[in-house]
Amino acid sequence: MPAVDDATERQIQEDIRLLKNLRSRGLLPLITAEDRPDLPRLSDVQGDSVERFLFFRIVNPELFKAGLRNPDFKPTSSQDVKANLLKIAKARDDAKLAGGRSHEFRSFNTKSRSQGRAWTIEFSWEIKGSGIICLISQTITSRTAGDTDEDCTAVTEHLKRIFELSIEIPEQGVVDGQARPGKHRHDEHFGYKDGISQPAIRGLGVPLPGQILVDPGVIIAGFKGDPALSKRPEWAKNGAMMVFRKLEQSVVEWDKYMLENGQNYQNVPGGKAGVNPPLSREDGAQLLGARLIGRWKSGAPIALKETSLKDDPDLGGNPKKNNNFDYSVHDVPSVSAEMPSDYYCPFTAHSRKVAPRNLDPYVARQYLESGSIIRAGIAYGPEVSSAERDAGKDSEKEDMKRGLLFNCYASHLNSGFVRQATGYGSNDFFPITGLTPNNHGQDPIIGGPPPKGSSEEERGASLDDPTSSFTDGRQVDLKLRVPNDTFNTYRVSGHVEVRPVTQAKVNFPFFVTSRGGEYFFVPSIPTLKSWGNSQ
Repeated sequence: MPAVDDATERQIQEDIRLLKNLRSRGLLPLITAEDRPDLPRLSDVQGDSVERFLFFRIVNPELFKAGLRNPDFKPTSSQDVKANLLKIAKARDDAKLAGGRSHEFRSFNTKSRSQGRAWTIEFSWEIKGSGIICLISQTITSRTAGDTDEDCTAVTEHLKRIFELSIEIPEQGVVDGQARPGKHRHDEHFGYKDGISQPAIRGLGVPLPGQILVDPGVIIAGFKGDPALSKRPEWAKNGAMMVFRKLEQSVVEWDKYMLENGQNYQNVPGGKAGVNPPLSREDGAQLLGARLIGRWKSGAPIALKETSLKDDPDLGGNPKKNNNFDYSVHDVPSVSAEMPSDYYCPFTAHSRKVAPRNLDPYVARQYLESGSIIRAGIAYGPEVSSAERDAGKDSEKEDMKRGLLFNCYASHLNSGFVRQATGYGSNDFFPITGLTPNNHGQDPIIGGPPPKGSSEEERGASLDDPTSSFTDGRQVDLKLRVPNDTFNTYRVSGHVEVRPVTQAKVNFPFFVTSRGGEYFFVPSIPTLKSWGNSQ
C-alpha cells in the first residue's frame, strides 16, 4: 500500500466531515449524534435522494394498509441517507489509501440516462373517482456504482409487488430524473450548480459559515417554528409538506439570449459594482446570466466584491465560502452596510429574490427564516443536441424536452413554497428595500409577465395639465377616468419612479415553463406504520 502523507490524511478526514454536513438532497441538511426531545428524530423522518417519481392513487385502502405492513416495504429515513452516504465516502477513501481509482466508487446520480420519458401526468384524478393521489420517490443511495434504468425498474417492480392491486399507476405515472453527465452532474440544464444554498436546522449539527439557521418546525411539522404547531395532530409530527413541480427549461433560447445581450449586462437593474467594464461577447453572457441567477455557474455568489464581475470556481466549490454573505456592502464608503443594497447583486436575482438573507431594518430576519424550504430535485431530459444548436431553438419533440424535477419540503405550504413563489418571486415590489415601495420587477427564473389585458399589465396614460413636475419617490394620488366607462372613476395612488425616455432596458423573456405539479404530505415513518395497523 502506498504511503499516505499527513496532508492527504487531513483531506480525507475533512471530506468525511463535510459529508456529515451534506445538505444537497437529504430532507434534513445537517445531522446530529444524539436525539433530543425538542428535535426531530432522523430515524423517523423520511429521507429523500430522488431518482424516480412514482405517481399513483389508492384504489383499495385495506390492501394498501397491508402493503404498509409488509416487512419488505422499508421507507428510507434521513438517518439512512446519512449512513449510506458515509459508506460511500468510506469506500472512496479506502480507494485513495489503496492507490485505487476513486472514480470507480461513485455515489448516486453520476451517470446519465440515455432516454427521458414523456410526462403528461393528470393531477385531476379525483374527478374521475375516489382515491388518494400519492407519490413515492425511489431512493437507491446504498450503491456505489452509477444508477441505471434497470436499477430503478427493479425497485418499481418491487413496489408494485408489495402493493399489488391496492394502487393504480397510469401509463405515464413513472417520472425519471436524469442526472447530467460528467462534470455537469451537479448542474441544472442552464449550467448552474444546484442545491448550494440550503438552510441549517438549529440543534442539528454545526452550520457552515453564512448558512441560514431555521427552527426545526420551519421544515418538520410538530416542532418549534411550525406555524401550525398548536393545531397539529400527533400523526403529523415529524412529517412535512412536499411540493413537486416539473419545470421545463428552454436551454438553447437561454444561451442564445445571453450571447446576444451579454454586452448589455449593465442594463440589468442593480449590480452596479461601481464600474461596468467592457466585456467580450462570451464574458458578457456569463456576467448577464450571473446577475439574473445571483450566482456564477460555479456556484460563487456575485454578492461579494471579489466575485461581482468575475467568477471564482474555487470559491464556488468551497462550502465554507460560497454561502458566507448576506448581501450587505461593507467596503464601499458611499453605500450603507445597514441598508439593503443592490451594489453588487441585483434585487431581482433569482437566488436573492426567493431566499432573502438580510432586509434590515425593514423585514425581521425571523420572518425571512420562517419562509425557508429544503430544496431537492434532479434534472430530466437529454443534453442539447447539435441539431438544436444549429437551429437556434429547442426541439419541440417531447422526448427532447429537458428541465428540472423540482421538489421541496417545509412544514407549511403558505409559509414556505407559496410565499417564495408568489410573495417573493412574482411580487414586483419584493424585496422591501425602503419605507416607500420600489418596483424591482419579477424573478427572472420563476416569475412571469402579467396576463395581457389584466390590471397588472403596464399601460400608457397621460395628464393633460399637471400642476407640478414629478420627481423620483414623490407620492401621487390620481383620479382616473376610463373611456366608455360612464359609471366609475378610479383612484390610483403610489410613488413616482422617473424613467428617462432614452433609458436602455433589457426586455427579458422567460425561459422556464411549469409543466405541472402537485402538493403532498410526507408522513413520518411511525405514522406510516400506524396507518398500516389501523382498523
